Amino acid sequence: MDLFSILFFVVGVPLTILTGIYAHAMYLYARGDLAQQKGRYEESVRRFTKAATGINPIGRGMAWAALGRVYLKMGRPDDALEPLRQALTKTKMPAAILAAYQLFADTALHPDLKGDARTVLAEGEMLMEKTRMPGPMKAMLCSQFAHAWMRLGDAERAGSMIEAALAQDAINPSALYLQGWTRLQQGDLDGAEESFKKLLGVRQKDQRPLGLYGLGTVAFYRGDLPRADELYVKAVGEGSNLLEPFARARLALVRTHTGQGEVDENIRKAEGVLNELFTRGIVGRNSGARWVVAMARAWRDQDVDEARAAVELAPEPERAEALRLAAVVTGNGDTGGWKLTPPAKP
Repeated sequence: MDLFSILFFVVGVPLTILTGIYAHAMYLYARGDLAQQKGRYEESVRRFTKAATGINPIGRGMAWAALGRVYLKMGRPDDALEPLRQALTKTKMPAAILAAYQLFADTALHPDLKGDARTVLAEGEMLMEKTRMPGPMKAMLCSQFAHAWMRLGDAERAGSMIEAALAQDAINPSALYLQGWTRLQQGDLDGAEESFKKLLGVRQKDQRPLGLYGLGTVAFYRGDLPRADELYVKAVGEGSNLLEPFARARLALVRTHTGQGEVDENIRKAEGVLNELFTRGIVGRNSGARWVVAMARAWRDQDVDEARAAVELAPEPERAEALRLAAVVTGNGDTGGWKLTPPAKP
């Protein structure tokens, strides 16, 4: 037997077998993903389960994480948890690990979760502490968990996760934005401004519009409406569809005060983009933009009932701000010392 034949049997045959195993796992994963995209969730579950129980360790981790995502789409968040746990123990692939932790936070916020949301988040945090990963990656995940704690109304736990994120990556965009927004909701305008200015300097250019939006809101609450108008316009021009409904709604608030016009147009465009995001499934119907858009309509119409309805739409962390804005229309409540004055008569 010549040297080439020996090398083929020693190296080539095992490599061919491993390649076949990998290719088969990727085939099952791809078919499961295609079924998921077409809304054939039961078929997707079968294919991902087959890939997850195969012998390819890479395919297993990816498939377990994908299976958790499918269960979430099916409105079965409690069933999603075990696949996510498996994803974190069956693979060292960063993509699968990242997806599993992100889905842990999404599961905790799912409206159909029968278990305790706080317990789910706490479990995710405990697992994350045991997982070795690059600092920026852990910072991103800590920020996502912080956002989830904020949505659950636990400012203290959210603050701890924001600090953990910034300890891992001092210029993490998500953490800086959450830090700034938390400070703003607490009335710490100087602190909020500091965070949002740092956000303008991050490496990721697509995150900088969030800094513009945050600084615009700081200017608004300082009573500097021309500056707020300028910053919101920039945020709309440079931002993404996800940011546009927020920025346009707040621009409408500013222009209701100043009488610059385009109030109706900005509200209409904010509603249009938000409806598109709902339809495409990019944001849920509990999106925080809903209350801001509703409040912009209430200010435009000076409608007390609309203002109260907008407050009911606000998530817990932003309820205090919603009440302050509603007080401008209803005349009931405290604006917390922020420079808010009743909008001009239409």
